[in-house]
Order: sequence, then structure tokens, then C-alpha cells
Amino acid sequence: MLPDFNTAATSVAAFLLDLIVITNHDVIEMMMAMAKLIDAPLSLLPLVDNENVEGQYIIIEGKYFQTFRLITKERGQILDFKIATNLQDLMYYVFKTVTFSMAINLEQGSLKTDGDFRKRLLIKQLDLLKVLSKEFHDRFNQEKNKLSY
Repeated sequence: MLPDFNTAATSVAAFLLDLIVITNHDVIEMMMAMAKLIDAPLSLLPLVDNENVEGQYIIIEGKYFQTFRLITKERGQILDFKIATNLQDLMYYVFKTVTFSMAINLEQGSLKTDGDFRKRLLIKQLDLLKVLSKEFHDRFNQEKNKLSY
């Protein structure tokens, strides 16, 4: 039986992609480009490689096979952290937070009093995520559906 060269080539390609070193600058550029797509204020983006701040920041660990930590800190206490093993997941975590903040700001400025504020907020956040990526939209929608049950 012959080996499956497609599977082998895919494995080698995935391995080589893991060896690409992502720098702080790469992360910042990616966040800024994505923020521009949805007109997100840069003040909503986390800082990169600065643990001495309040709010959100990103730490990149490792040279090869990197991990990315998105940490939320207030009053010196870590309130939340997410660990991503790839840039796609890191951007999802970042923009899940950014789009939530944007949706709140947009809905607070709305004069609508009909319907459920939370539902309008969720729809607005889903709309913003869809502009960034259908995958982000679908992933967030699945997360919310799991919480509904």
C-alpha cells in the first residue's frame, strides 16, 4: 500500500507554519488592519508585551510553537485570560471583546426602546464579527447557542 502523500504534505506544511515566528509587530499590524475593517477605535485594542498596564494585553511566549496569552487585569488582579496557539484564535479572542464594547456603545447611542437590549446587542456584535470573518461569526454564534440551553 502506498503512503498518502496528501496527508503527509499537509502535515509537513502545518509543521512548517508552526516554525514561522510571529513578532509583536505582526500582532499589532494584524489587529490594526482588522480594527480598520469595522472602524473600531484603537483604544479598544489590547497592548502587546506590556504586563504593567490595567486592562487587556497580549504576551507572546516561545520562539517556535508560540502561544499567545490575552490577559485582562484590573487593580493588579488578573480577571481573565485566554491562551491561543495560533494567530487566528488570538484575533478571535481580541475581537470578541472589541465587538462587544462597540456593540454596547452603538446600542447605548440608539434611541430604540422596543425589544430586548441584550438581543439587539448580540445581533450588533454578530454583524461586526461577520465583517471580520465568517468563521468568527459562526464560532461566536455556536458559543452563544451552547449557552442558551
